[in-house]
Amino acid sequence: MAQLDARGRLCGLMKIEDDNHKFVETGMRYFLLDLEEEKLKLYFDQPEHLPKTCSPCQEIELNFISKVSDARKLRPKAGYCFCITHAGDQIYIQANNEDEMQQWIGELNEACRITVPQALSPTLAPENSRYEVAGGVINLMHESADSGEESVEHNMPALSLPSYISGYAVKQGAVHKPIQGHRKNWKKRYFVLDANGLSYFKHDQDKEPIKTIPLSEITEARLVEGQHHPHRQNLFEVVTADRTYNIQCDTRNDSENWISHINKFARQVVTSDDYSPVKQYRTEPVKKYTSSQPQATSQEEVKPSKAVWGAMTLPVEKRTKQNFRGSKKSWQLW
Repeated sequence: MAQLDARGRLCGLMKIEDDNHKFVETGMRYFLLDLEEEKLKLYFDQPEHLPKTCSPCQEIELNFISKVSDARKLRPKAGYCFCITHAGDQIYIQANNEDEMQQWIGELNEACRITVPQALSPTLAPENSRYEVAGGVINLMHESADSGEESVEHNMPALSLPSYISGYAVKQGAVHKPIQGHRKNWKKRYFVLDANGLSYFKHDQDKEPIKTIPLSEITEARLVEGQHHPHRQNLFEVVTADRTYNIQCDTRNDSENWISHINKFARQVVTSDDYSPVKQYRTEPVKKYTSSQPQATSQEEVKPSKAVWGAMTLPVEKRTKQNFRGSKKSWQLW
């Protein structure tokens, strides 16, 4: 069994695979699972035997770990071997016995597990109040029944916002200036899909989103099947004209649920009549004029003569200039 230190943290000595795919004594490391700092720390020896100023030889952020699994089939000669997949890399570790290996696999998977709560049902505004959007943030407006004056309540945390669907997921960060050898990090974010768009927050208690993607800018959301991120499971992407957002959920059902909601409400915005520029800017109905209803050329309606009216009713192929005889006012129609 793995050990626990004085602070109740999982720890123990295990061997790490070297560049030659071998587990040797020089590869012995002291592993420490620090849940407070959300890191897996590796030391050359137990911290009690090292100087106080000595720092870990390697640190792995738990947000970067996508999977921890039994690797005895991949390393049959290594014995009790398990694999940690993080940021596209794989680390093979040899435990001392079966129980220790299973305990580390279970504890690491639990620590890296993405908890996606069920979506909250949209909440209605209280009586004599309404929700309004100001600067991308939903505020609760109270209206007095007597004076008609309005008051704005403090901004609500993301967890309390009315939404179509919300919850935690892991998002890949963006690199505006690519650097050689630089990898995009993956961080846990709280996502909210509402009428404004797809917003993501650092925590569910934050009141200001890191960013909001308007529904009108979303082209589609689709599932990613091991194309660019083979070590990431339950991954989907949100496609816009400027950028593609990669998001990882806890289960495949959660990913499909997000994809279904995003595509549904994004298409509603595109096909909605409320977003039609013709309906938005047209103030008067357009009048259509036909040959049986000639258009007036001045404030006073001009009536054509009988000769011109007869020529107007002829088929197009039989109309000639000689057919149109009459006053100059009638000639202006043609």
